[in-house]
Amino acid sequence: MGFLKHLLRGSYGHHSNKHQRKNNDPRFDEPKVVVRCIKCGKNNPENASFCQHCGEPLGKVKCKSCEEPIPMDAKFCSKCGTEV
Repeated sequence: MGFLKHLLRGSYGHHSNKHQRKNNDPRFDEPKVVVRCIKCGKNNPENASFCQHCGEPLGKVKCKSCEEPIPMDAKFCSKCGTEV
C-alpha cells in the first residue's frame, strides 16, 4: 500500500525534483557584470573593490560615453563599444 500511496499522491523521494531546485535559489545566480583582476585574472562581482581570490585592489573606471563600469585592462566598453 505504501508504494501505491506514493505513486498516486506523488512523493518527495530521491527521484523527485524537490531537492534539486538550485535554479530558483538566488545564491546560484551569476553576476551580470564581472570585473577581471589584473593580477590573478579571476572574475569578481561588479561591485567588488578587492579581488575575492587574491586580495588585489580592483581599479575600475567608467565608460566616458555610457558611464558603464569597466575593468582597467579593458580596451573597449562592453556595453556601448566605445574605446577606453
